[in-house]
Amino acid sequence: MTSAKRTFLTALAIIVLLAFSGVATAQAAGGTEESGWSSTSGFDTPFGVAVDTSGNVYVADTNNHQIQKFTSNGTFVTKWQAIGSGIGEFQSLPYDVAVGRSGTVYVVDSNFHRITTFTSDGMFLGQWGSKGSGNGQFDAPSAVAVDNSGTVYVADTGNHRIQTFTSNGTYITEWGSEWFGDGKLDSPSGVAVDGSGNVYVADTGNGQIKTFASDGTFVTKWEAIGSGIGELYSCTHGVAVDDSGHVYVTDIYNGGRVLVFTSDGTFLAQWGSGGSGIGEFTTPLGIAVDRSGTIYVADTNNNRIQAFKRSDVLPASSGTVTQSDTVPPSTSSPAPALFAIPGIMMAAIFYGRCAAGQTKKTSGKGRGGR
Repeated sequence: MTSAKRTFLTALAIIVLLAFSGVATAQAAGGTEESGWSSTSGFDTPFGVAVDTSGNVYVADTNNHQIQKFTSNGTFVTKWQAIGSGIGEFQSLPYDVAVGRSGTVYVVDSNFHRITTFTSDGMFLGQWGSKGSGNGQFDAPSAVAVDNSGTVYVADTGNHRIQTFTSNGTYITEWGSEWFGDGKLDSPSGVAVDGSGNVYVADTGNGQIKTFASDGTFVTKWEAIGSGIGELYSCTHGVAVDDSGHVYVTDIYNGGRVLVFTSDGTFLAQWGSGGSGIGEFTTPLGIAVDRSGTIYVADTNNNRIQAFKRSDVLPASSGTVTQSDTVPPSTSSPAPALFAIPGIMMAAIFYGRCAAGQTKKTSGKGRGGR
């Protein structure tokens, strides 16, 4: 095992060990409290989040060993759990979840190095994969995505590659190999696909976002390692892309934030800081965007999902945002409903009651990749 792989897997282990349980409720903008955004058990270290074409939200509730499903307005629908190593079971750590256009739900069972598939209501369909480095084998996979044609992309983290499959698990191809350089990957932990079939990979060990054609042909990469505006720490994790080509990246260690780029790597905006208030994060991992532009972030160590309106987190056409868009933490009691904060408005939150938190949105350009 390489030092990079050990570092990455150790970091994920720390995330699990530091987690604490929470009880989830929901609030809606405009003062109306919505039911749901949780089952009675809440979340425990949710790693992954996905949305289907109808706007339903699926959460990989990792330390509860289950998948939870909600409607787009936060109403709890169902959950399913099958702990173990047998057929249709996943062992303790469902890391990520994705949903195909047909409604098939794909779950990354990282501990058993495989992908398990279900119907949208939790009926087991199939599974594939085993530990190893051969075609169709995995070493601690951590992310999955599905394109419009049904091709499945898996971030095979420990093998430093992306593997692709048909919707029923037949191996197609792979790309990436350990370390750095164009087309190379080091412990990739996030993958997303846009409507044109372009593939975006969170190349975690290299601190880069890399893009590929659907056949694995390298297209471009970008990075800006640091803690400043538009910069990413060297441990990027989640990546998502919306219908307009905006690319969203979760940055785990810069206090916890989300950054937005164009498809070619031009920096657009960022928001978030470390904490447990509204718009704050503690180890944000998974991220997804639905067709209406709602952005869902798995705020892992706060045991919740936060949702944001795209129109409130992206800059105006002028791209001019000033320090006045930064709001200090509120000293008042938690409000019973969500409300607009200059620059950012929460659409929903799956945990606790709502209070103003520090947010920041800034425009500019990030540096190109090496």
